[in-house]
Amino acid sequence: MFEWQAKLSVGHDPLDQEHQSLLKLMVDFKSKLPESTEAIYQALLELVVASQSHFFHEEELLESLSYGNLQAHKRIHRNLLAKLQDYLKLIKSEDSRELRTEILYFLEAWWMGHIKNVDRRYAPVFS
Repeated sequence: MFEWQAKLSVGHDPLDQEHQSLLKLMVDFKSKLPESTEAIYQALLELVVASQSHFFHEEELLESLSYGNLQAHKRIHRNLLAKLQDYLKLIKSEDSRELRTEILYFLEAWWMGHIKNVDRRYAPVFS
């Protein structure tokens, strides 16, 4: 599920390391599924904060390299952060097993798809 594979590499070690750290936070979120609302909230909040930091670093780096698709990439990041903020609110207001499962599936689909299909598009700028 949230497992790092060499084919996910974008060719830039610091970004690859951040991606690996984010995947570890998703594993942590998954491990908290049976725990309290507060535990699940804190795990997701940690992922949100780490994602914000990663997106900032990634966007700054891509801007410095004049990456042509940067504005679209930024919009994708903002949309994810908005969705995660919505999930944080929902956890506080109406936590349920179904919601936790929905978040888990969303994270898996979004992050793995994003790294494989969106972030890998900028890999050539590091060659």
